[in-house]
Amino acid sequence: KFCEKNILPCLFPTTMMPSLSNDSFYNMYKNKGVVHEAVALASEIIGYIKPGESVLQLFDSSSPSSVLASTSLKDSLRNQQIQVVDVDVNDALSLDSAINDINSKTYSTLSVWLNRDQTVGLLKDLNTKSANPSILLSTRFYGTSIKELPNNLHGNLSFIHSYEMPDRMKHLLIRSTGWFKAKRIYDDKAREIQANAYFSLKVAGDAIKHIRGYFYRDYFIEKIEHMIDDIPYTSIYPRIGLAPGQRFISKGYYLARIDPVKGDLVKVTDWKIPSL
Repeated sequence: KFCEKNILPCLFPTTMMPSLSNDSFYNMYKNKGVVHEAVALASEIIGYIKPGESVLQLFDSSSPSSVLASTSLKDSLRNQQIQVVDVDVNDALSLDSAINDINSKTYSTLSVWLNRDQTVGLLKDLNTKSANPSILLSTRFYGTSIKELPNNLHGNLSFIHSYEMPDRMKHLLIRSTGWFKAKRIYDDKAREIQANAYFSLKVAGDAIKHIRGYFYRDYFIEKIEHMIDDIPYTSIYPRIGLAPGQRFISKGYYLARIDPVKGDLVKVTDWKIPSL
């Protein structure tokens, strides 16, 4: 809002909740954040859910990103006449009731918008001998480490993964990692944030070179719109693209599952765009 109000370009900030306003001209983002995750997850659900079945989703009312994701999923599935039942994990009675419903096979699909600790704690309470739900997670919330997940639920879990897979990430980020290491400021724990910062600076620098002294903000933005498709460095995403009027450079995702042999997170689809 600050950048848009003051007519200042804001290039690809790290945020899970970007502005989705159609009036946003000076703000450019990597993707639609948790709204993208929810729409991607909804696209997967409509591909297999049976008529009359409901989706149970767990969210954390103390987390704005979790609330936004749950609201977006509900809105996306409402248009498909699919009912979504919300459960706030901060409501102990509702949570206990939801777990009992899952264990009694009332719900066949479970969507989880919780962090790692919350998710692991929840899944350990499921009785997999009686329940066999499809459990959909987002790596934006949960992360990519699967060591703490119950082994008996590995076959039930699917993940929306909106950037490059872990086994390919190191190769993809060779350029940014090399630069940060050369400057002695590389932080492995902040690898993706640093990669996105490097990408933003690289785009800004290349755009300034191309405008050749015509330092007008609108022209600067238009140059970025036309150059993204050809830029060789794509940050943490396998593919990016932008056209005039668009403000999100990454629009796709992988559906990932746990490899039963290696125990790693692996993609089971190509990079694809949500169908909704």
